[in-house]
Amino acid sequence: MKNKILFLFSLSIFASNPVCSQKHDAKWMMGYSFAPWISFPALDFNYGYADTIGYTGYFNIIGASTSICNTQGLLQFYTNGIHVANRLNLPLANSVDFNLDSYTQGSNSLGIEQCVLTIPEPSSTTKYNLFHIGGTYLSGSIAQPLFLRMSTIDMSLQNGNGQMVVKGQVVLSDTLTYRTMQAVKHGNGRDWWVVIGEYNSDKFYSALVTAQGIDTIVRSGSGYVNSGGLIRGQSTFSPDGSVYVSTTANLATVAENMVNIYYFDRCTGIFTFKDSITFPTSSNSSTTGCAFSPSGQYLYVNTFIDLFQYDLWSAQFPNNSVHIATYDGFLDFNPVNFYRMQAAPDNKIYIVPAGATRFLGVINSPNQPDSTCNFVQHQLQLISYNYPTIPHFPYYKLGASIGSGCDTLLTQGLDPVAFSPDEIVCYYVNNSLHLQFQESLKANLNYSIFSSNGQLINNGRIKMGTGPNYSINDIGLSSEGLYIIKLWNEEVQFSKKFVVLD
Repeated sequence: MKNKILFLFSLSIFASNPVCSQKHDAKWMMGYSFAPWISFPALDFNYGYADTIGYTGYFNIIGASTSICNTQGLLQFYTNGIHVANRLNLPLANSVDFNLDSYTQGSNSLGIEQCVLTIPEPSSTTKYNLFHIGGTYLSGSIAQPLFLRMSTIDMSLQNGNGQMVVKGQVVLSDTLTYRTMQAVKHGNGRDWWVVIGEYNSDKFYSALVTAQGIDTIVRSGSGYVNSGGLIRGQSTFSPDGSVYVSTTANLATVAENMVNIYYFDRCTGIFTFKDSITFPTSSNSSTTGCAFSPSGQYLYVNTFIDLFQYDLWSAQFPNNSVHIATYDGFLDFNPVNFYRMQAAPDNKIYIVPAGATRFLGVINSPNQPDSTCNFVQHQLQLISYNYPTIPHFPYYKLGASIGSGCDTLLTQGLDPVAFSPDEIVCYYVNNSLHLQFQESLKANLNYSIFSSNGQLINNGRIKMGTGPNYSINDIGLSSEGLYIIKLWNEEVQFSKKFVVLD
């Protein structure tokens, strides 16, 4: 039993989060138009809720979709994987054929989700990097993405309407997997990792994006081999960037209805396979969508007709599914069932159906367990019909990975805040970590405990009003060594290091 005590190093970081005011995902451009006089539907989150609005677009959005706002929430541009529109809903200058492949040539929309995503260029206030994949016909009607490409848009040009200044730069070339492309902040809180799965392999590519361009490409992973591609499915990162999840649904074999969970190291870009969840082999059991709660505690997974919740902070994960809902049969010309999910700036999760409808389902309290998550089917009505499309966003508000060793930019220009006491005393004894605050907490705190190599060991939440003493019991540290506890909420992040000895 490990019962010797070593106090934390005298490191205590209390930092305001400089990214918490960013509104890059404030506008969700969606839908398609039956007629010229019918507006396209969109959502505006600038006022703290999902405001249903309309706009006059010139292309349909069916499948691939992303948009980007500046830090004030003003729309910059959006794309359907074929066309790019500026803030005036007009063609972005120099963007024609930016994603040209044999599959996309002559198309008006790219009907495969998660083929486009946008990140702000590090250290720039006007440039954005648009990452995209298309497809190449290899045999018959089967298309395969062979290139991950990057295009750069400078919004300072064309009188603030933007221009594509780099078009279709090849980042990497290989047989790649649809619906696995995601982005997450590097551990320094400034640069980005853009990741994508390798086809018929257990490997992932991680491309490090810095202010100078593509810096490093890492290939890693071990575990589940995706041998058939993602006919349906979705991928996402946890809000803290430490966990990557992909749902796979291959109708060719009807055997790959899986949820695959990976740990991700934001410092090195390395994937480590953790576990899989297998769903029944039927078309209605296709695992089509996934999303994390804002706290990162709960993972939501849906099939066409069922919604499930998993508690990642439970020792029983992944064998702890909770059935949240079954499709209630509601129709809006098409079934308003469950297809894909996206976490929103209002801390809710929105679910788009698999067919053209005007409705979205909403998980109103995703940080809550079981039925208290308050999922309401067909809750939100758009102003017009939307094809089964929801924009693809990374989590823009993620900061540095504190205490990770690569958080080199964390303390630059940050001011302390009066959220927590100046010091926390922390010690480990008898498989429990004991925290001593100077006073009771004035807000909720999430915590995660990591090994020195970045492996997540335990996480949870300390509720507002707790203190001044709090114990995290039954942590399960299996060996002596250096460990890190990270504590954070939407306003602050800080960490402490401690050592366990036999």
